[in-house]
Amino acid sequence: VALGAAAGTAGLLTLRNSPKEWGDKGDGFVRRFGNVMAKNAIRRTTIYGLDEALKVDSSFYRSRDRSLAGRLRNSVFSAVTARDRKGKRVIGVPAIAGSLLSQVTASSRWYPSRYDYVHGLKGGAISLGLAAGMNLFREFVWKR
Repeated sequence: VALGAAAGTAGLLTLRNSPKEWGDKGDGFVRRFGNVMAKNAIRRTTIYGLDEALKVDSSFYRSRDRSLAGRLRNSVFSAVTARDRKGKRVIGVPAIAGSLLSQVTASSRWYPSRYDYVHGLKGGAISLGLAAGMNLFREFVWKR
């Protein structure tokens, strides 16, 4: 699934030719695919490492509250919170740090020179928003 999602993302970015310096042909697709995989690796390892160090769980859990408002609230807040050992919600330092670190690293290390850490911070915020959207999908559509 992760490889398919990365290939899909790389394909969309290649169609949009973003960033344009990488081109819109096969070599641009390969660079974008590697970029998506590298950012995901940085994000996931950061989250896992900080989850273990801080003794929290950043995983998404479907809401026990079956009301629409409760399910919406759970989905959105789960993107930026974690659960401690007692199950209490705490600030999700691992998820926030993982999203920001992966995007800032990419923007300042291997993206074209016109990108900088500010682009990475924006990308990290977008990444957290996408995580909330994915949580909504898991809560309301994918009932696994």
